[in-house]
Amino acid sequence: MRWLWLILLLSGVAVAVPALEQATDPDGRTAAETASAVSTPPMRDVRIAADDRGHFGVRAVIAGRDFLMIADTGASVVVLTEADARRAGFNPASLAYDVPVSTANGTAYAAEVSIARMEVEHIVVRDVRALVAKPEALQRSLLGMTFLGRLREFSVKNGQLVLVD
Repeated sequence: MRWLWLILLLSGVAVAVPALEQATDPDGRTAAETASAVSTPPMRDVRIAADDRGHFGVRAVIAGRDFLMIADTGASVVVLTEADARRAGFNPASLAYDVPVSTANGTAYAAEVSIARMEVEHIVVRDVRALVAKPEALQRSLLGMTFLGRLREFSVKNGQLVLVD
């Protein structure tokens, strides 16, 4: 008699499980599709067109202020000009310019800072290591790998820089 109940129970489960997989939610999605949609966050990307010189100008937000930067995958860190560092709330006069940096013109020195929150459109990265260049050492701030390397991915496709959060 026990075996009969067990067989009936397993038969009921065998019939119910496929029916559950085909059941739909109010939007018409099956349970499997709903579970997939819930467990996989959507990848959001930002697309930035290259300018006529091939540079990718990026609008970044630091400390609530807008900054125009150049995305540079060759820069190992984010680098702020002295003027941008001041606008971001850093006091360049109080910084120690003791980090050696290799540039096309030789070795220069910069100051290390940490940016609490940095945004490029909807992409937010926190605690970004950055350097501050000495006055007149850099014309435009650089969006380097300490930001880019923390993204899910980044690539250049069809003349656009694609950032994926």
